[in-house]
Amino acid sequence: MPGAIDALASLRALNIPFRFLTNTTTKSRKTLQSALKSIGLNCDEEEIFSAGFSGVQAIKAMGYPTCSYYITDDLKKDYLIFEEDIEKPEVIIVGDYEDWNFKSLTRLFNM
Repeated sequence: MPGAIDALASLRALNIPFRFLTNTTTKSRKTLQSALKSIGLNCDEEEIFSAGFSGVQAIKAMGYPTCSYYITDDLKKDYLIFEEDIEKPEVIIVGDYEDWNFKSLTRLFNM
């Protein structure tokens, strides 16, 4: 987007906070940060808010329950702060998962 790099530089110079927002449920904040950097938009991970990361915030508010994941391996990087339990999780995280099959669906519906 023409002018985006200059606009961000101006916001930073004036100490005006801003965030990068996306509705992706497949990419970690680290991956999103790398993608932005590759087009000249340098930012901190903490400045990126995605649908996937909103899930992290919601689960933190629940008190760090055990989780089972049906999300991409990349997005799972944002969820490493939670203990994974594939047998009896307290929370099941479902996103744009690429590896759906009969076995995974059966396991999910029987939890």
